[in-house]
Parts: sequence; C-alpha cells; structure tokens
Amino acid sequence: MGFDLHGLSPNGVKPDSPDWTREDNEEEKKAYFAWQENTPGAYFRANVWYYRPLWDLVIEHCDNILTVRDAKEGTVNNGYKIAKTKALKIAKKLDIVKKKGIIKKQCEERSKYLESLPLVICNLCNGTGTRIHEMKDIDCNACNTEKTRKENIPKGKKKNWQCNYPLDEDLIVEFMDFCKHSGGFEIW
Repeated sequence: MGFDLHGLSPNGVKPDSPDWTREDNEEEKKAYFAWQENTPGAYFRANVWYYRPLWDLVIEHCDNILTVRDAKEGTVNNGYKIAKTKALKIAKKLDIVKKKGIIKKQCEERSKYLESLPLVICNLCNGTGTRIHEMKDIDCNACNTEKTRKENIPKGKKKNWQCNYPLDEDLIVEFMDFCKHSGGFEIW
C-alpha cells in the first residue's frame, strides 16, 4: 500500500485523465504518465512505510498551517484535498526547517533510534527460525532469511516493527518540491 498524491493544478495545467478502463488507448496512457513524470507538482508517491513518518514530520512542523482535520485526513488515502495556499505554506515551512538543519538532524535521530531498538522474538515461528509448510519444516520467511543472516540477526529474532518506518531526507525534499508546484493536492 502506498500514498499517491496528485497535484490539483501543477504549473496551472493538468490534462484530462485517460479512460483507464479502455485497452485501446495505450498511447494516451503513456502520454499521461510522461506528463506526470515530467511535470513538477503533478504526482508524488511514497509507500506506507515512508509516508507515515513523512506526514508526522509535516504535522509537527506545520501545526500552524494544518487543521486537525487536515492532519488526520493526511494519514489516509481517501481523496482528501489540501488547498494550494496550504501546500505552498507547507513547502515554505519545510524549506525553512531544512535550511536550519532540523530535517537532517531529525532523520539522523530517527535512524539512531530505530537502530537502538532491541530485536524481538519472531511471532511467526515463535522464535524457532523454522515454520511448517506442506508438512515439512522450512526456514521462517520472517526471521531466517538471507537478509537477516547478512545483517547478523540471530535465527528466531527480527527487528522491531517500528524499523519499517524510516524518515528519509531525500523523500522530504521531493515532497517539498511537489507541494511547491502542485497547486494543492489530493491524497489517494
């Protein structure tokens, strides 16, 4: 699951969305995606793992811009709209915070915090490192994987669930640019 943010009026021009149900308009769909890719403020996407900490940061620094409803609706992808004036204010506020080094510091602090969390017992295999599949024992696909072995995580343990929610400075900058050029946006 992810969050797809669509600019309401990026650079003042937004083409009609193609009819996604038709199969005979591939060129129209390709043209729309090309416009979306090459137009600042047209589209911003983040998976749920990266979006939630990003939106939390927006709420923290833009509490004087967002209403309580804005803050809440920004956490679900139901088509909620943030107006152009608010989008511009968010971009400006985050730019100020970035220039002060606060965003970089918060990203570093978040990373250190996540790294400091203790490992937890795997709830899928109850800490054994193996699971039963089709009547035979197999390596647990949550805690006994090539990735966990490379990270020197002992079999039967895994990282705390919160580790799935990093704060990424590059994504924040991308979001700021999107807000600046979006003409307001809707969250899907």
